[in-house]
Amino acid sequence: KTFQRQQRRLFELTPPATMAVQRSGAETAKAPGVGLSLSPNLELLQADSIVFQALLVAGDGEQQPVTLQRSANGQSWDGEIDPASLSGVWQLAVNLSADSVSGNKVSFDLDPLEILGTAKPQTEPAPQPAPVVQPVQQEPQPAAQEEQWAMQATMFGAGNLAALVLGAGTFVVIRRRQARDRVKLVEDEDEGGEGSEQGSGEETAEHTKEASGE
Repeated sequence: KTFQRQQRRLFELTPPATMAVQRSGAETAKAPGVGLSLSPNLELLQADSIVFQALLVAGDGEQQPVTLQRSANGQSWDGEIDPASLSGVWQLAVNLSADSVSGNKVSFDLDPLEILGTAKPQTEPAPQPAPVVQPVQQEPQPAAQEEQWAMQATMFGAGNLAALVLGAGTFVVIRRRQARDRVKLVEDEDEGGEGSEQGSGEETAEHTKEASGE
């Protein structure tokens, strides 16, 4: 038989950073809050290249940054969250970026932490019904009054002008009719005079004949 040897190796994954959470409450003298302590693994990372970023994210997508300060011994980055300033459920997201001791770039996201805000949500006041505004009759302005008066004067003048034109036309028509009547009367008189002259002439001639016959 042929024997095969198997070699097993166990690898332990060491996170580049850990986060410790301390919740203060009624049992402490401090106001209720959430204390954070982020500790990088300085055996794997270059201390001068470590950068932590913490962000609170609400369910509706609203975001608030969390301020972190490096401790005096330089071994951790600390911060504090006040739940009384938050409303509803928030998620704390922490990211670490640094250079490894071997010179590689490292980016690591820590497990998210749920923060429950204690502030009461702000309710928007119910909209008030719009007041009923009564229509107000505005008095005509001086400019509008002057324009109205000018329009009335124009209409009055146009009416008078039309009356004058109509009266003048009527007068002219009457005068023309009177002139035609006079001309006709004169012609009739002329024709009557000529007829009477002819009749008297004929009578004179007849009388002359009778006288000569006698």
